[in-house]
Amino acid sequence: MLNLLLSRPKDEIALVYKHKIFLVNDIFNKAKEICEKLSSFTSYINPRILVPVDNPALFLSALITCWQMHYYRHS
Repeated sequence: MLNLLLSRPKDEIALVYKHKIFLVNDIFNKAKEICEKLSSFTSYINPRILVPVDNPALFLSALITCWQMHYYRHS
């Protein structure tokens, strides 16, 4: 089960996946990088982007969601 914990201040937004906590601020840059690659209309994703969880697709989705929340909050 994946949960996005949204709290104040925004620095404390965290991603919880399989009892592991990922601070979203620590992964925003990676999420942005991934989103930029996806938005370039290519299926190529840099193999150096490592997703350290059991379900990479689910985590990638969460990263994109986090990045979108961050982007729209600050645009």
